[in-house]
Amino acid sequence: LGFYRGPIVSKNMSTMLHYASGCFALSQPITLQRLTQGSYALNAVVRGAGQREPSDEMADLANWTVFFGVAKPLKEKSIAEPFVPSYDWRDVGEDQSVPSGLEVQLALDGSHTRRARIPSTWRLQIYLGEHVGFLRMDVAREMT
Repeated sequence: LGFYRGPIVSKNMSTMLHYASGCFALSQPITLQRLTQGSYALNAVVRGAGQREPSDEMADLANWTVFFGVAKPLKEKSIAEPFVPSYDWRDVGEDQSVPSGLEVQLALDGSHTRRARIPSTWRLQIYLGEHVGFLRMDVAREMT
């Protein structure tokens, strides 16, 4: 097993042996720890029982290279309080989502502020069953 950091320097594994190597059982899991952010290649070679080095005359039984990257950890997102609609304009937080059907104002001055409210008149739609169908009615702020 060998691994190295950075771009591929050489496809010849004998030149890469000084980076890392070891001998592991076929079913043994390998854990790579404390890898810094960047691109990596992991090369695994399966050799015959008597074959120790790549220079031995026996051919490798299998040879795999896996390329992977390590990225910065994602920031933990704080769970935003749900946006509670009102008939009055309310500021919408950066992490809050707005339910559909609300009126929304977006600032065009680059401040990224958002405000939302329930429209002064909106349509209520309720399914009352197969024999009745839908009840649809306009609702206003003053109605109770």
